[in-house]
Amino acid sequence: EPVYEGRALSEWLDDLYIDFSGASPNPLEDDRACAKNAIREMGEDAIPMMVKMLKPESRFESWAKALVAKQSLVKFNFDSKDERRYCAAIGFEALGPRAKSAIPELVNYAEDANPRVRQPALLALGLIGAEAEVVVPVLQKALGDPVASIQGTSAAVLRFFGESARVAAPELMKCVNGGDRYAKIKAAETIAIIAPELATNTIPALAAMLNVGQPFEPSALRLLGSMGPAARAALPQIRIACESKTGFIRRQARETLKEIDPEAKVSWDT
Repeated sequence: EPVYEGRALSEWLDDLYIDFSGASPNPLEDDRACAKNAIREMGEDAIPMMVKMLKPESRFESWAKALVAKQSLVKFNFDSKDERRYCAAIGFEALGPRAKSAIPELVNYAEDANPRVRQPALLALGLIGAEAEVVVPVLQKALGDPVASIQGTSAAVLRFFGESARVAAPELMKCVNGGDRYAKIKAAETIAIIAPELATNTIPALAAMLNVGQPFEPSALRLLGSMGPAARAALPQIRIACESKTGFIRRQARETLKEIDPEAKVSWDT
C-alpha cells in the first residue's frame, strides 16, 4: 500500500468519507483537500489499491464473514465495505484522467449483480472523466438501472463528459420525467450543462417538485431560475413557494421569482 507523509493510502482515503446520516462527525474540508493532494502525490501507485477496494467480495469472503458473525466467542469488527468503496471512488477524483488505466476493471464492476458494487464503480468512472467513447455508454445504460440511486449517480457524473454525453439526453429526460426525486434533479442539472437547449423541457417536472415537501426543492428552484423568463410556466408554483414556512426555501423561491420575472414585486422582510 503506497504511503505519503507517513500515512498509508487507506488512511488518507478515510479522510474523504462523508457520513450523510449524521451518525458520525465528518472530516473538515481542509482534511479532505489534504487527502486529495496526498493521492495526487502518490499518483498511479494509488490505482491498484483503490481498484482493489472497489472489487466485489468473493464468495469465500462473504461466506467467511457470515460464518464469523454467527459465533459469539470472539467479536470481529470488519470495515464497512460500502464505506471503503465510496472512499476509493472519491479518491479517483484526485487523479482524474491519470487513472484511466483503471477503466477496464471499473467497467466490469459497473456491470456487477450487486448494486453496492455497481454504484461506486460508476461514480469512479465519472470522476476519472476519460475515454468517453467507452464510459458514456456504460453510464447511459445505468440510467435505466432498477436501483434509483444508481440512476441518480449516473445522471450526476455524465456532466463531466460534456459534449460527448449528449447522446444520453433521451435517457436523461426519461429520468427527469419518471425517475425518483434524486435522479430527476441530477438528470435535469446534467441536461442544463450538456444540452442547454433542452433545459426548458425539464420545467414541468421541476415545477412539480415544488410545494410537496421534497428535499430537492431548492435545487429545483435554482434550476428554474437559471432559465430566466423561459421558465414562466412555473411561476404559479414558485409564487406558492415564496410563502413557504421553511425559510431557506422561501428565500430561494423569491430569488428565483426575480430571475424569471424581474418586474415581480417581492417582499424580503420575512
